[in-house]
Amino acid sequence: MASQDECVAQFPRQQCCVDRTYARLLSWAGYITAQPLPPTDTAPPIDATRQRILAERIPSQAMGYTMQINPYLLEQPNVKDKIRVHLNAWNDDATNGELAAYIDSCLAVIMPVFADATINDGDVASWCQRNGYPVPPEIAGGVTP
Repeated sequence: MASQDECVAQFPRQQCCVDRTYARLLSWAGYITAQPLPPTDTAPPIDATRQRILAERIPSQAMGYTMQINPYLLEQPNVKDKIRVHLNAWNDDATNGELAAYIDSCLAVIMPVFADATINDGDVASWCQRNGYPVPPEIAGGVTP
């Protein structure tokens, strides 16, 4: 039987794990982009805007984001604690549903941090201008529309 470390090392490369993360990442992006936007006379919250920008990018770049996000899932106990179940490509439907819920809860933690690290103030300012919003004043060197 493989050690815990060997299982952890396999997780980001195992095709069934990649496929699950890919599907759940697309689901996360769909959820975020379905959230209502504030009125256009109000600057949107920066953190929510970063997540929305990331969510809008994911469908066209899903595999690249999947490969970046998959290792971060291992920081979450609900993935590491059930690593062997995640590595199993032949789980039943109920188990796959549980795994999807685990991954969704991980993405709820990981994606805001990932968005903050990868979406910069310039991206937020550009998104605001393109979508008719004022640039949030707290963005350093903010651009006015």
